[in-house]
Amino acid sequence: MVFVRVGLGDVYANQWSLLADVARKFAGSRARIDQQQNIVCRWVLNESLYDIYQALGTIGFSAGGRETIRDVVACPGMDSYKLGITSSMDLNKALGETLGGMGDLDQLVEKMHIKTSVCPKSCGQHHIASIGFHGAVVKGPGGQDPHTSCSLVDVHLSPWDKG
Repeated sequence: MVFVRVGLGDVYANQWSLLADVARKFAGSRARIDQQQNIVCRWVLNESLYDIYQALGTIGFSAGGRETIRDVVACPGMDSYKLGITSSMDLNKALGETLGGMGDLDQLVEKMHIKTSVCPKSCGQHHIASIGFHGAVVKGPGGQDPHTSCSLVDVHLSPWDKG
């Protein structure tokens, strides 16, 4: 199987047909989207791994860091959800840029996950992340204001854990 990290969870219109071509050529015409907003291509032959990597790279899918802290999951947010309170995609982009520029991180930090949602409904699965963000409304003197709430999960990882 080939796992493909999709930055910001977005596949753009001009990438879909090219992605379909890659799936037809290397993965038996099949590709799936997983719960982490990444692409999974099954049944790729070992001798085709380098070629599929090259083909995916030409259409913008060669970023590493799948299933690491850099692989931030976000719901589509206010871009498509009318009841959204905050912009999870903007937050996702800012987090991705910040984490991408940090270089090598501690092995235990790399295993953490960040997820964002625009409201408490949890489309971005923020409640099961090591670090979760979700949109909230706070009442103030001038009315209601949008805010982002952060939740941190107490993560205990063994330093001997290699998986």
